[in-house]
Amino acid sequence: MTPDYIPGPDDAFAHWLDQFILFATQHASELGVTTAQLTALNTDQATWNTGYADFLTALNALRMATQTKDESRAAVEALARALAGQIQKRPTTTNDQRVGLGITVPKAGPTPAPVPSTAPTMQKIDTGTRSILNLFYADSATPTKLAKPAGVQFAEIREQIGGTAPVNPETMPLLAMEGRAPYRADFTPTEIGQTVWLALRWVNTRGQAGPWSEIFSAVVPS
Repeated sequence: MTPDYIPGPDDAFAHWLDQFILFATQHASELGVTTAQLTALNTDQATWNTGYADFLTALNALRMATQTKDESRAAVEALARALAGQIQKRPTTTNDQRVGLGITVPKAGPTPAPVPSTAPTMQKIDTGTRSILNLFYADSATPTKLAKPAGVQFAEIREQIGGTAPVNPETMPLLAMEGRAPYRADFTPTEIGQTVWLALRWVNTRGQAGPWSEIFSAVVPS
């Protein structure tokens, strides 16, 4: 495609039109241009010049207005942000007030894990392997599932091997802090045939323990 000889930008077009009309006027007879054609061209150029001048005036006014608008917004926005920050930091500011002001409502932090209120229960103790007890424990509120209660990090397992039956889990040695069931408890050959007592309780993610389970017992298998 042959490029257009008439410039696209208005300022370049204005310069080109001045040169075109001047040359056409100076060489009208040579170019076969009539007086009527030159008169019509000059009339339309005058209309164009007026419109272009009005446009430039309006454009300059727009630029000035835009600058004034941007500067005034920056000033009032800075003051509004400072005041919003002051209100936001007040301990007594409520979320309803934040909504009314149209400022950020802080996201609620994670709910602290509750202290466990239930205790583990033993689904079964597998004695099918020599010197090993596999402890399948669950929560007393959902005894058919192995899942821990919400907020629980692990089960604290206490054991006592041999001796008289304990009555207080706090007196029993710690066996494990186990995150998931089942738990495998291994014993030495000398412990085979002895009775093992076991007690469990849940501990949450903040290290807070719940109530103890009942004390369970099993014999280390041979």
